[in-house]
Amino acid sequence: MEYGSHGKCNFGSERRNGKKKASVLYNVPRSTLRGRLNMKDTAAHPTKPPILNRNQENILVGYILKMEERGLGLTVIDIRKLAYQIANKLGIHGFSEEKKSAGYDWWISYSERHPILSVRKPEGLSAARSSIVANYFEKLGSVMESLGVKDKPQQLFNADESGISTVHNPEKIVGNRGKRGIYAKTSGERGENVTVLCCVNAEARVLPPIIIFKGQRVSEALKVNAPPGSEFGCSKSSFIDSDLFDKWFINIFLKKLPPARPVLLILDGHASHLNFDTLEKAKQNKIEMFCLPPHTTHWLQPLDRSIFGPMKTSYNKQCQKFMRDNQVDK
Repeated sequence: MEYGSHGKCNFGSERRNGKKKASVLYNVPRSTLRGRLNMKDTAAHPTKPPILNRNQENILVGYILKMEERGLGLTVIDIRKLAYQIANKLGIHGFSEEKKSAGYDWWISYSERHPILSVRKPEGLSAARSSIVANYFEKLGSVMESLGVKDKPQQLFNADESGISTVHNPEKIVGNRGKRGIYAKTSGERGENVTVLCCVNAEARVLPPIIIFKGQRVSEALKVNAPPGSEFGCSKSSFIDSDLFDKWFINIFLKKLPPARPVLLILDGHASHLNFDTLEKAKQNKIEMFCLPPHTTHWLQPLDRSIFGPMKTSYNKQCQKFMRDNQVDK
């Protein structure tokens, strides 16, 4: 036992030496040991309860796993936004109203409470494209079998969106061989993009589209001669978002569906389709959503393969005809 100059036991020195020895022996920084030794009892300070209760969190787990199974796998950011949507729907406050998303700290705690969830890196598509496509058709067949819709084309729907420029792409023209600089007149130098969301079923029934313009308000003049029953919307980029997709889902898809259920809706995995309200309405109306594999839609998306290509060709022809028939001499 070591004593100081006043005859008192030098416990502080022994404690410091003990920490030093333990630090060397177990390769633990002394600052870590010091923090642990000085840490106050936390039992009297319970942690803040989760914003969503266990039942609500389990519902979210079910959505996450089902979306992954259907090919609509969610990222961590998607799940945080979905958690906010659930809380907002239930009138629960606690997530960021500005970002409309749960925080990353919430995700860390949530994933720890539900170890069945794991952040996974998808396999590279180029190295295994054929197996992924085969797996897609195997899963699609299984879903159609379970829903009992294999022989019911009126209950099989495909939806997709495509962008169309207000400045058309001129067709090829005949000119002098060898001449450089062959030009065709268009309506402008640079055009605005317009997005069109279309939906058809397997017996060729076409639903009215939703047409999305860039801006904050849709001019009435832009609605002239649109297909009967069309919906209109606008966004900053002219691209579809979850609110516009939900608008289409409510005002067109649900209203135009046949009474027979269930219905299978095949679409791509664009994040704009991920809206809690839309998923709830789909569940209530016995609508199953199934996603195409990423980076394969140019081969597997029926609308891309058989509708949008001919539509854009016809659009360009009509624009070119309009330019010829309405020439303005300057």
